[in-house]
Amino acid sequence: MAGTRIVVDGLWRCLCPSVDTPALLRAINGSTATAQPALRRTPRPGAGRRGHRTLSNSAQHGIEPYATVMSAEASVNATKPPYYTHQLRHIHAGATDRIGRLDLMSSRGPNGTIQRPLPPPKSELNDEKALIHLLRAQPPCWSQLQAASTPIIYEALRQLQDSMCGIDKIEAIARFLLEERAEPPTSALCEAVLRANCSKDGSADAVKDVLQLLDDSTIEATPSLYHAALAVLAIHPDYVTRAVILSKMKERWIDVSPDGMISVAIGLLRDGQFERAIEHLDKMTAASTSAGGEAAPPPWLLDVYVYVFLQEGFLDDALKIIDQRVLRESDLVTPNLWFVMLEACCRWSHYEGLVYVWNRAVKSASGRSILTPSDAMALEILNIASQNGDSNLAAAVMQMLAARGTKLGLPHFEAMLDCYCQAGNIGKALQVLCIMNNANIIPEQATTRSLFIRLVESSEASLDDAVDSLFSLKKQYGTIPLAAFNVVIEAMLEYGAKPASDEENGPAGEDSPSTLMALDLYRHVRQLCPSGPNRMTFRLLFGACTNPQHLNFLLCEMQSFGLRPDIAYVNQVVHDNAKYGSLNAAISHVHDLMDAEEIAGTYKFEDTNSALDKELTENAAAVSDTLSEDAEVVFAADSSSSVTLSDHGRPWINRRAATALARRCIEEKDDRINAIAAASRRRGRPMDKILAIARKGPPVKPIIGVPRLIDEDEMA
Repeated sequence: MAGTRIVVDGLWRCLCPSVDTPALLRAINGSTATAQPALRRTPRPGAGRRGHRTLSNSAQHGIEPYATVMSAEASVNATKPPYYTHQLRHIHAGATDRIGRLDLMSSRGPNGTIQRPLPPPKSELNDEKALIHLLRAQPPCWSQLQAASTPIIYEALRQLQDSMCGIDKIEAIARFLLEERAEPPTSALCEAVLRANCSKDGSADAVKDVLQLLDDSTIEATPSLYHAALAVLAIHPDYVTRAVILSKMKERWIDVSPDGMISVAIGLLRDGQFERAIEHLDKMTAASTSAGGEAAPPPWLLDVYVYVFLQEGFLDDALKIIDQRVLRESDLVTPNLWFVMLEACCRWSHYEGLVYVWNRAVKSASGRSILTPSDAMALEILNIASQNGDSNLAAAVMQMLAARGTKLGLPHFEAMLDCYCQAGNIGKALQVLCIMNNANIIPEQATTRSLFIRLVESSEASLDDAVDSLFSLKKQYGTIPLAAFNVVIEAMLEYGAKPASDEENGPAGEDSPSTLMALDLYRHVRQLCPSGPNRMTFRLLFGACTNPQHLNFLLCEMQSFGLRPDIAYVNQVVHDNAKYGSLNAAISHVHDLMDAEEIAGTYKFEDTNSALDKELTENAAAVSDTLSEDAEVVFAADSSSSVTLSDHGRPWINRRAATALARRCIEEKDDRINAIAAASRRRGRPMDKILAIARKGPPVKPIIGVPRLIDEDEMA
């Protein structure tokens, strides 16, 4: 049988460089054991029997020394033709024919022997070593520079100018070349120094120094040197120096490359010249359009523009750039940029940008959502939508929050309510209050301020629509929150309280038409609000009513709903009844504040200050001459408060109500005023002075400044 052939080609030598002629001979010897007799060796004393060695199993027992194997093979094959050599050459010849790359890693000598490639010259090794040491050295790297040749230093300078090693090392190399090696300044050396200043440690002063050096010498600046200077000024902006460089380039007919245009744009942004930066970007876009789309502003540059404009608050310009990028299908806006745009629109309350980002990135027409705003950002979007009356955007935000399971609170509903009020949808605004009530979020008066302002600023037809909405919402939700009921009543009263003349207001003690409308709506309170009215409802109605019958009705309503009337309401009812209505009703309300003994007049009151009261009564006539009714009313207004308490802590009517009641009783000669006066004296609020003034009659107001005749009786 023919022996197995081992093909030794270039791939073999790359993977296993140790393959050589003796190894191949051992491999061939092992693989052709069936065709050739095995080589027998005398076993060593004390060693067991071993099988024949091959290239595959020799690693398990160790390889015998190379000289022993070769001497044995030489003694056996001394008289035989060089079979293995011929076989090896035959294999190599076949590999050369099949692959043709046998000499890739080695070459043959004239006698057919394999030769290894020659090592590089020693001078090249020294230069490479010096270059590596120079690149790795730390500034000022004086010893490495001394050991390196000038071409090696220039090569190191070329490699370092685009690295981030820092400008100190490059300046040290440049100074060494100029001072120690006496190299003349060249444009390449100046360009290397400029590009080194593109780092954060650089400075625009280096550009000025290079330009001064160029002006003082005969060195001709290259276009790459100018562009390197523009790159430095993009990081360390200097508007004057940049203008000088652009002017020199224009004088020499040097076109600014796309990289140079980018450097100018970045420099303008860093300089804070945003208007010039916008003009420069438009110029770049126009040049790209005229060139068929070539040299267009890169996406990262547009991102920088957008980030800077968003930070500075120029949201319209940033929105314009993003819109132009969206229209170009090849330029995709990243989700990070969409998020920053959305956050900036919320921070600056930019409604147009917010709607644009929402429709493009959050809820696009294709149904693909790029962004998912957080709950806090969604609340900000909801507030901006409410300020601009965008009910569709507000509803979309509420649906998004409800879909993700967010618990809606008072801020969400208040923003939704403000949105509908801003849009003029009164029915939807009242519906929001009903939804809040069903969600166990009880709305208060402060929640309905936007709805109140909207109703007051609207026409009377809007008030009628609001009343109709209350009855329709009652059928839909079963009950109406008191805040919704009260705000409609408050708007009715405020709408009718606009300034008018005395003839339009009607006679004293008569209510206005708006008050009558509010009272008509109040009569349906049990139908709309099964829980009944609260104190806010009565406070609104008491503040608008002047008709004594209506006041008596409201006071009875408070008592029927288990609400204790405030003393301020009692004072108002007593005063208006005593002045315009029924005296019996006024006295009845005062009796509600008195004990049964005081009403019957059987209570005996011992006054320790009787002498003082007697003196006040005797001097009442003298005091009444200087006390006018206007002063009485002013004092009454100062004395009227929500709660009037005596020294014993019991409520009692104020001076205004007591004065009106005393005058009415004296006019009608009603003796019940005496029991009331005794009760007031018991509570530390004596009415003796008031009664004395009432019995004397209203004081005559003196006419000051008008001359009049005095008769004899007056003179006497």
